Formats: sequence, C-alpha cells, structure tokens
Amino acid sequence: MLPEEANTLVPLDPSIRSQKMEDLGFMSWLHAWRMFSGASWVRMVKIYAKIFATIIMTEFIVGGLIIAQVLVYTLVMQASGAH
Repeated sequence: MLPEEANTLVPLDPSIRSQKMEDLGFMSWLHAWRMFSGASWVRMVKIYAKIFATIIMTEFIVGGLIIAQVLVYTLVMQASGAH
C-alpha cells in the first residue's frame, strides 16, 4: 500500500535510549530500586509483616466465628430435639 520510496522506520527519541535519570526526564524502576536506603527496606519489610499478620489474624477470627456458629447451631438443634 505504501510507495517503494517511503521510509517505514520510525526514528526513536535519543532520550529513550539514555541510561541517565536526568536525560530520561522520569525515574525508571531500576533507578527507584537503587535509591532505596537500608532504612527504607526495613520500613517496607515491617509494613509487609504487619499486613501479613493482620491477614492471618483476620482469618483466625473469621474461622473462630464460623466454628462458634456451627457449635451454637448444633446445640440449638440438639436442644430442640430435631436431628
């Protein structure tokens, strides 16, 4: 569909190929990871540990509530005489 003399290659902006953060105009993931200090890693690990502990405790509480509901249901059914 294109004429033979048409150039189909798209020239890329040189800043895309740059590895310097200043030349990119934005921060890449690699630059962001390299900028994290040791204290930042410790804070991230602590927050993930707290989130994990909260999820586990929530699961235990929900499981306990389900078990309590089953026990109450069986006691009520036994007390009413229906099996």
